[in-house]
Amino acid sequence: MNVFLLAAGKGTRLLPLTSNVPKCLVEINGKPLLSYWIDLFSKYQINKIFINTHHLQEKVSYYLQNFKGNINIETCYEKELLGSLGTLIINKSKIMREQHVLVCYADNLTNINLKKFINFHNSHNLPITIGLFETDFPKDCGIIELDENNIVISFEEKPECPKSNLANAGIYIFDTSIFESVSFDNKLLDIAFDLLPNYIGKMKGYKLNDFIYDIGDLRKLEFAENYLKNNLNLF
Repeated sequence: MNVFLLAAGKGTRLLPLTSNVPKCLVEINGKPLLSYWIDLFSKYQINKIFINTHHLQEKVSYYLQNFKGNINIETCYEKELLGSLGTLIINKSKIMREQHVLVCYADNLTNINLKKFINFHNSHNLPITIGLFETDFPKDCGIIELDENNIVISFEEKPECPKSNLANAGIYIFDTSIFESVSFDNKLLDIAFDLLPNYIGKMKGYKLNDFIYDIGDLRKLEFAENYLKNNLNLF
């Protein structure tokens, strides 16, 4: 299975750190976030990664040029940001070489068991699986409601009245056939806003039992660094 790692964001909430460092290369305990992802994919023998880039893309390319490993990494530069869905559509000829594609937001830090996640997707016949985690702050997240068969029956971004505490983890498996008939219309297209609402009742949610944390701002980055120092067995 191929992977598309979404890493083109500017990381404005991590300023001034990201004025000179792309968000995916921000270090956590001396190790770039991107390196955690590459190690994770290598662990589960995923050998092809597509990474979209934009902000300080030359630094991402330089870092990858010096990467030594058995994994094949291809960058997809965006002169103008396309959005998380837009970049998948523009690059669909690449991702549609496989039946499924694993899509992850690079600004998360996680040790997700990808084997279990992939096996879950293969156990049902719906075209999308969404990774979910339990949150204490549902009003700040994209909230998913599941039925007894783990089918997504509602999805709402940052709801005033959350229907559950299950949040979108920004980790997906898509059947690539869903991109066959969609096109990019020169505006930012987002997975959460422009794709998922069309698949309510036609996708499943997978509850993660793993560590996952959004490195969204300086406070969260500090928390992640301290947490990892006290939990060295996570990675």
